[in-house]
Amino acid sequence: MKRAADARYRSGLGNQHDLLQAQLERTKLLREIAMHHLEVAKSQAQIKHLLSRQQSSPDIETADLNETPLPYTFDELLSAARTQNPAIAGAQRMIERQNLQVDLAHKDFYPDFNLQ
Repeated sequence: MKRAADARYRSGLGNQHDLLQAQLERTKLLREIAMHHLEVAKSQAQIKHLLSRQQSSPDIETADLNETPLPYTFDELLSAARTQNPAIAGAQRMIERQNLQVDLAHKDFYPDFNLQ
């Protein structure tokens, strides 16, 4: 766009305002590209810091994710979590205790009869 505006201005078909506008747009785009490169460099530095790598190491590249099949079924995973996780076992015992309290409260309930 800058070249086209410059050619029109030199041939006398365009005005100086169009040329300056095109130069301003080019400068904005170059500044935006430079800011983008700066943000990418900052992100790379943060990732390297989190991974305890030296800053002079090569940049970290992303890779495609591959789906790995799960060797267990949902029911197997659920039963393993129930048997191996103490928090789940404790919560299950608490639920059982509360159910027993509810059952006991139902058994102790007497209807309110007024006999006359």
